[in-house]
Amino acid sequence: MKKFFTLIAVAFATLSLNATEIFKFQLNSDAPEVTVSAGESYTIDGTYAYGTITLGGSITINNGHSKNASKMISGGKINLGGSGGNYVEVNLPSGVTLKAGDVIKLLGGTDKGGGISFADDQKISTDNMDANNEFTVPAGGDAMPRFFIWRGATKPKFTGILVERNENQVISPVISVADGKVVMTCATEGAEIYYATAAGVTTSTGTKYTAPIAITSTVTYYAIGVKEGMENSKEVSKAVEYVTIPTDATLEATLKAPSDIAPGGSDVELESLTDGTFTATKKESDAVLSNSAPYNNLDAFKGLVKVKKTIIITTTGEKNIAAIRVKGISNSDGNGQAVTATGMKFTTDSNVLPARDAVTEPGVVDLVAETPAKKFEVYFSGQARVMFEVYTTTATGILEVKKFEVSDGVIYNLAGQKVNENYKGVVIKDGKKMIQK
Repeated sequence: MKKFFTLIAVAFATLSLNATEIFKFQLNSDAPEVTVSAGESYTIDGTYAYGTITLGGSITINNGHSKNASKMISGGKINLGGSGGNYVEVNLPSGVTLKAGDVIKLLGGTDKGGGISFADDQKISTDNMDANNEFTVPAGGDAMPRFFIWRGATKPKFTGILVERNENQVISPVISVADGKVVMTCATEGAEIYYATAAGVTTSTGTKYTAPIAITSTVTYYAIGVKEGMENSKEVSKAVEYVTIPTDATLEATLKAPSDIAPGGSDVELESLTDGTFTATKKESDAVLSNSAPYNNLDAFKGLVKVKKTIIITTTGEKNIAAIRVKGISNSDGNGQAVTATGMKFTTDSNVLPARDAVTEPGVVDLVAETPAKKFEVYFSGQARVMFEVYTTTATGILEVKKFEVSDGVIYNLAGQKVNENYKGVVIKDGKKMIQK
């Protein structure tokens, strides 16, 4: 059942060149416990005995559970524990909407994290608030009269909510990854971006961003937005992971169509693709594994088979599968086809095979094992035409050390187990093989 409290009007603060509060709610430390029934909500829309909204607007605490009641105010804090369905809706004062660059802050947070979205059906299951429990509104948040705070991957507890605006500060840049490159954008017109691989970027210590940056290593980028006559933006950061097939992995087998079908011929369902040691089979009964004519009968597409859903790649050999290169195209025009695999990471370039229209060469998705093993499941949500190149290694459990060039001084044997300096034999230290005698 919804509960409402009397709204007390407060004059809206005039915007200035400095940071201005456009919404603020603060819960008192002696606020009583509030339990909200499953599927119900609890609304605060003004000043009441245990907390205050000082600029107008309202908050509604929602229990997204279908069965269980939740204690959503306890210990003087709003508690988004329980399932990820619990959330708070924040309605800004009448006539006020968000702008890109506004900063949403959770006050008095005891557990970091939580997610901000701009639609009640846009549930956030991962944290997008930074380490200070702050979130900078992107361009997609413009003109929104409300926002939603979700549990995210953590269970945030907080005493208040604050939204600040600084009209004279450059909007923080956005760092993203596309097509194997780092892309930086800034929503402030005319602003420049400076970046570095260490915190504390300035125009002197940073490099001016002019074009997407190729990813060649695992690194964290830091960036600021700069424009003459305005305050520099807040610094933002993004960790970029570099994943590649290990240099010592061996291309062991290529699983492809056993024979080509003439143009116009019917597809032939296959039980498996195999060379005797490595095998590709369907997991689900309605998965697709069939031989078909090459796309446009081009030589570049000969050997591809149709696939859909989960294809299991296994080996009976002594070596473990270290990586799988999927070569092919989406089986539709205009839409690429994403490829994923359980226990594997796709390389930095992309995990999407290109749409078949106007393509003269197959695309490539490299899948790298987090831990080398005898079996991996490769998943296609839609139909594609592919072949599989399988790479092997004798190592297990050490690919992360080698792949990311970790220099932590820890020594591993070839089974991926930590050992000390007294261990005799072949070991891996700082990402390199060596022999300890």
